[in-house]
Amino acid sequence: MRVRRRSIGIEDKIKSLEGGCISEAEFTKRLGLRSCQTVRSYRKKLRIFAWNEGKGTFRYPAWQIYKNRLLPGLSEILAILTKKTESCFSISDFLLTESCDLGGRRPLDLLRCNRIGDVRACAARYGEIGS
Repeated sequence: MRVRRRSIGIEDKIKSLEGGCISEAEFTKRLGLRSCQTVRSYRKKLRIFAWNEGKGTFRYPAWQIYKNRLLPGLSEILAILTKKTESCFSISDFLLTESCDLGGRRPLDLLRCNRIGDVRACAARYGEIGS
């Protein structure tokens, strides 16, 4: 039980980083879209991801939007990571944690600099022993 409580605390911390998580309506607004249906479609096609809060409610990490657009390269990285894990926590942790493979930088920061290839290579090694 203690481990579960601790993991919930870590999950809450991850959810609060880089602008926290926002509603579908807010995500739609920040992208300048007319319909939440577009955001739902992006989620289903793995262009973005969201935490399932239950009863059809999703919360989207705000950092998936960069300069009023979807984060460059995110869909490519999600395609790799979702083959290795279905956990939104693990995906967020990968993107928000500094990596030795990336010179101590976070994958999120490199995607913001359009260094998609570097993050793609790191994501491909995700979960391997010693990576």
